[in-house]
Amino acid sequence: MKSLVSKKMTELMELRKKGHSVALKKAIKEFEALATDGPSRDFIERFKELVAKSETYIQPEKFVGTWRTVPRDTSEEILFESGKRLKQSPSSVLVGMPKVTIITVVFNNVETVAKCIESVLAQTYGNIEYIIVDGASNDGTLDVIKQYENDVDYVVSQKDHGIYNAMNKGLRLATGDYIAFINADDFFISTAVEWSVENLIKNGLDISYAGFYYADENGVAVVADESKPWSEAMLVEGVPGGHETLFLHKDCYNQLNGYDESYRLAADYHLFVRCFFAGFKAGPLQRNILVMMPGGTSFNEEVGIKENRRVLEYCFGPLESDFFEFLYGLKYYKNWHGYPVDDKAIEHYLSKAAKSNSLLHKAMFESIENRKRQLKGRILPAEKEKGDKLKICIALNYLTNASGGAERIAIESANRFHREGHAVTVIQCFGIAGEPYYQLDSSIPVIDLAIFPYKDEYLMPADQIDISFERYGNRNFPKLDFQPTEEDFVNWQKSPHFWRSQVYAGFFHHHKFDVVISHMPSTYPYTLLPRNNDDKTLHIASLHNSPEFKFYSPLYPAESAMERYMRLVSLENADKIGLLFEDFRSQVPEQFQEKCFVLPNFLSQDIVSVADSIGNNVEAKSKVILSVGRLSDQKDHATLIKAYAKARQHLAGWSLKIYGEGPLKNKLEKLCVELGLEPSEILMGARKDIHNIYPTGAVFAFPSLFEGFGLTALEAMSFGLPVIAFDNCEGVKNLVGNEQTGLLIDSNDRISSMSNALVKLCGNTELVSKLGKSAFEAARKYSLHAYLKSFEHEVEGWKTNTNLLPVVPTKNKLKYAILATYTEGGAGIAAVRLAKGLRQQGVDCSVISFSPRMHPSDYKMELSQEQQVLYDKSLTLDKNHTHEGSTFFSNQMYPSLEKSQVEFLRHFDVINLHWIQMFLSVEVIEYILSFGKKVIWTLHDMAPLTGGCHYSNGCLGYTNDCSECPQLDSKVNNYPQQVLSEKIKRWQSKNLTIVSPSQWLADCAKQSQVFRNTPVKVIRNGLDTDVFVPTGKEHARSFFNLPQDKKILLFTCQSHGERRKGFKELMEVAHKLAEQRDDLHVLMFGHESEETKKLPIPYTALGHINEEWKLAVGYSAADVTLLPSLEDNLPNVILESSACGTPVIAFDSGGIRDAVVGKITGETVPRLAVNSFIEKVNSTLSATHYTHSSRSFAVNYFQQTQAGINYIKTIE
Repeated sequence: MKSLVSKKMTELMELRKKGHSVALKKAIKEFEALATDGPSRDFIERFKELVAKSETYIQPEKFVGTWRTVPRDTSEEILFESGKRLKQSPSSVLVGMPKVTIITVVFNNVETVAKCIESVLAQTYGNIEYIIVDGASNDGTLDVIKQYENDVDYVVSQKDHGIYNAMNKGLRLATGDYIAFINADDFFISTAVEWSVENLIKNGLDISYAGFYYADENGVAVVADESKPWSEAMLVEGVPGGHETLFLHKDCYNQLNGYDESYRLAADYHLFVRCFFAGFKAGPLQRNILVMMPGGTSFNEEVGIKENRRVLEYCFGPLESDFFEFLYGLKYYKNWHGYPVDDKAIEHYLSKAAKSNSLLHKAMFESIENRKRQLKGRILPAEKEKGDKLKICIALNYLTNASGGAERIAIESANRFHREGHAVTVIQCFGIAGEPYYQLDSSIPVIDLAIFPYKDEYLMPADQIDISFERYGNRNFPKLDFQPTEEDFVNWQKSPHFWRSQVYAGFFHHHKFDVVISHMPSTYPYTLLPRNNDDKTLHIASLHNSPEFKFYSPLYPAESAMERYMRLVSLENADKIGLLFEDFRSQVPEQFQEKCFVLPNFLSQDIVSVADSIGNNVEAKSKVILSVGRLSDQKDHATLIKAYAKARQHLAGWSLKIYGEGPLKNKLEKLCVELGLEPSEILMGARKDIHNIYPTGAVFAFPSLFEGFGLTALEAMSFGLPVIAFDNCEGVKNLVGNEQTGLLIDSNDRISSMSNALVKLCGNTELVSKLGKSAFEAARKYSLHAYLKSFEHEVEGWKTNTNLLPVVPTKNKLKYAILATYTEGGAGIAAVRLAKGLRQQGVDCSVISFSPRMHPSDYKMELSQEQQVLYDKSLTLDKNHTHEGSTFFSNQMYPSLEKSQVEFLRHFDVINLHWIQMFLSVEVIEYILSFGKKVIWTLHDMAPLTGGCHYSNGCLGYTNDCSECPQLDSKVNNYPQQVLSEKIKRWQSKNLTIVSPSQWLADCAKQSQVFRNTPVKVIRNGLDTDVFVPTGKEHARSFFNLPQDKKILLFTCQSHGERRKGFKELMEVAHKLAEQRDDLHVLMFGHESEETKKLPIPYTALGHINEEWKLAVGYSAADVTLLPSLEDNLPNVILESSACGTPVIAFDSGGIRDAVVGKITGETVPRLAVNSFIEKVNSTLSATHYTHSSRSFAVNYFQQTQAGINYIKTIE
């Protein structure tokens, strides 16, 4: 009876999944008649609730795109309405690309809305509709939005009735195929839409979602949050990615009728729960595409508690208060990131759910399993592939969205080092979420050490770092006028500065570099102070300003004199100090001057390319005085504006344009008005394409009070603009030659000096031309080539004099090809696991098969139409079986991949054949052997060494000539002799090594005619023992709705028609056990069949399971695994069961004895000894030691990482 109930449960789930509503209703009535016990009645009541929810989703009326504009008959007045939709402006569309609608709903976000809008407008995807719905903001937000009205498709400002009312308004206005929302205080990275659409299309999804950076109110990233699986777990966890990373097909919103406006906070959570119950296909994008700031409705704790409970009870029914509080804690954001949920509480509430609500138990169980998984997005430093190249780390205090000269130099030098073949990694440790301002090559890893998990993974214990008064106190820096005390050092060790030093120290300890370049003094205490004396890395401290300014000036920020002291004393641990000019050497403390060398800034390649293409045609230049820089006190644009106003009557036809943004913008606008100038004609804002601005000017004014280098002055010079600057401005006075490339003017009366210089230069076209030509030529000295040349000179000197980490010529990264017909099935799974083990050892491994790619390096092969026809015809021989075994027989002379299709394998160093029947013919394998590459053939059955059978059933014909094959009828039984003869003739190669997972199959290979002269080695298959782990039986059984009070026997039910699988013996064992005891239940991996229906013991068939962690839960639910195979190699089921602590009972056949070890991982009995098999089942069910011994054996002998190492040793 119970097996019938179990069968009906499975039938109900399948009918609901397929959407067969009529058949489903009939099946529910049938099940209700059978549901007599408590668990069955509970199941059907919960199932009917889910079905009822699903049926309410079907909405016959269209919801998305029903408005072109907001209707005028709505109750609230429309305050503003604009956009390309109203102006009939054409949108930029790439034909064939799905349209994506991005919607921003906003109310009073004046500080951040511009950044949000610009992040959407900056997307690399070419078919975006952008809609902004403003809720009648009154803080200036609408004024900001109006600046973008010509770039946005539709914008409306109107009072709304809550955030979800506004979001539904946006949905009604949307015309895209896919729709996403982004809040006004968050922003996308530039490729967010492009990557999301690719994920949707490539994987046939209705919903794509991704990870995000979660930042605090200062923009400092708390964590890099990864997307989670789309499964029952989301019912308790909430949205499996950031809400604003979700891209939904419009039909999802149509069917669900948008957001439930009765929620203030959790309608998004509620919507995606409904998406799950409705069966939409969703999948994660394993990238972070959004920076999310805190605040707003989404972070109101009181509302959150109330509405989360409402959604949870929607999913699971009424909840007791303590249970809800636990679930809320399980869902709450922080528990994903280093704050564990109490283990005892988990155990208690899992047990409670197991007894009362199977769906809740399953959701909780999956959520907890998700937490055990390693992060997929963890970034590792780049590794060099050639021995004569360097492993370089470029470190900055912070890089994200920083647009200064030091950041540009760091990024452009990183790009160039990378293009020259060096392994480059860029790191920061400030938790600033987002992208680098300047474009970094996508192949260069960027790691923020302040973000989880790096901040935990690399944290060096404090007692292993010496940043003490004893080590660094009592130094004399006269210009600093500060001497730290022991107490100052104690306080330093309690500060975030010391924590950052701990993280950097741990990072450099884990990952050795040839060279580390630390940019800016603010970075030095973290990268240099923790250095040990035995550190052989070349550490360069790069200064991007005058030392006098960077170390001593109050205008360069530092929180205390102690921080300035630590920046200076850090230079003790620098091997070299890079200065912009030789004149700066004297400004460095005397004890460090010998370490100094000139490492000049250089012109951007964008600047050089544009400047060179234009040339220096002074006569063609407009009468424009340019200035570029941040609107801050340091840049002193007020002096320039006053000087221009003073000289304006002498500057007929000349205009002043200042490009930049900054805190003084409002003040400078007021100044312009006071002087009778129009602010909008002078203050032009910031431009990323500044290289397109320089050609519009003729003279460059540089009024800064101080500079380290004056990069914008150099950029202007590269376009042939003479520069006016003050003679006391460090850096610039080293760039500009007075009366040569510009004018260096007296700084005593700054306004008059600048005014007079403007009149002098702008009134003399010949002087502008003369100085401009000289400036054009002088700027060419500051090239990236000069920077690299100086860097390389120091590296060579260091290698010669102080034994830099040796650069020994090494092999390139090993390119390893695994060939398998499919990645499914036992052999295919073993091949994929080996690939993972090899990649963990740094091997560039590709799996090549007929199956879909599972890794970016994999290849999916296909037969041509002609090949497929020939192939199908050739399979008839495979079906000519005569003995009772029905073992698989392969016609290995059939058409397969052609030689031309495997030609690309020549590019690999190692070619590893696995199960390749129906994939590679005898002739094509011979062709591969002719490449001269190292070829390893991993045997998964006997087919490679026989005339065609995959298991010989005791026949030894393969040791002779395979004539008169007992597995084929007389018409073709000599065909295997021909095949074997071809193999012997074609496969003799000194480059071939045979690998067998079991000693039995290795012995067979050594005895065979084909491989008796070929090296044969034994390497066990492996698996991930961090995935296959024991789970408590109570929870594992609840997860699959299995009885808690029974002894559970597990077996796989694939291929039970094949005699060697021993299904006949298994049924005999089952019948005799059923006669002996009534406390048994069978758990089957695989689908039910007519044969399994004859089982005399109640059973549960789980169907096909793809997720390895779910397999592990299944093994954990069982008391013993039964393996009745009469012939087998090393079945994965033994490895998997053992790793989960479940013993295996098997016949002593083939390679099984290698893994089923008596009293440790299970028991074996003689082949066909059914009664002995039953005795071992009964005795093992009473034993308690196997959980530990089986697990230990698997961890010691079946690790996939060790398998990878063993294969590499075979190559060596």
